[in-house]
Amino acid sequence: MKRRLLLSPVAILVATIAVLAALAGAADSPDGAPGSSSPSGTISARPAGILVPARDPLRVLPGGTITPRHRALARPSAGPDRAPSAGCRAGNVALTFDDGPSTSVTAALTRELLKLHVPATFFMVGSRIDAAPEVARLVARRGFTIGNHTYAHRDLTTQTDDDIRAGLIATSRALRRAGVREHSAFVRPPYGATDARVARVLRGMGLTSVLWDVDSRDWAGRSTTMIARSVIAQVRARGRAGSVVLQHDGVTNSPATLAAVPHEVHALRRLGFCFVGLDAAGEPAS
Repeated sequence: MKRRLLLSPVAILVATIAVLAALAGAADSPDGAPGSSSPSGTISARPAGILVPARDPLRVLPGGTITPRHRALARPSAGPDRAPSAGCRAGNVALTFDDGPSTSVTAALTRELLKLHVPATFFMVGSRIDAAPEVARLVARRGFTIGNHTYAHRDLTTQTDDDIRAGLIATSRALRRAGVREHSAFVRPPYGATDARVARVLRGMGLTSVLWDVDSRDWAGRSTTMIARSVIAQVRARGRAGSVVLQHDGVTNSPATLAAVPHEVHALRRLGFCFVGLDAAGEPAS
């Protein structure tokens, strides 16, 4: 009897240590993140595993501050399609691209944007970052702003506060694993779905929600011509109010977007628009 009483506390202690070790390993594993990407590349979601602690630092650039490289890119260029005296009389345009990084489109898109001297913000999905870390590193190395588009591209308004935090932190961790040590404080809620509660959670994390006012609907299978014409028409209609343009580098139709971007840039510059980054509030920089 004495032996059983003596061993019982030891057995309990050993079992407790084993459980705690297993939980700690799961919390640090990519498999413990709230979502995943299917082999086909379509974004899918699964129930959240162990929540990443909300106290984990995001290590973002304060307020999504534009880096010196982005300030240089944001300056109006005087290419062959644009008279130097045109200025920015028509208004400012900020390009944003969602749902990447993509191994087939993103690198080519950044190369095209650099050739055009156009800044842009890439809102990346955490599961896609884990699938293509080298592309995420390339976007950062080329000087473009990276924003958080959650880990599994799920509607934030349907999630608990803890799940929202976990998905955003998991994406930040994915960026760090990819070698991107700093990124902006910008968050784009999937589908643009947000409400007062979601906004409060993001503010509490020191993050800035960025929506859009020009929707290319490139995800809907539009042709290159249709995408370009739609973006140009909407930007012209907004004029000096400024435009944040939504396009995608991580959907099936993204090659059409890649082909549309030069047409949009050349046409809008001829009309007197300038391409800029986002300011700290997530609006086109002035």
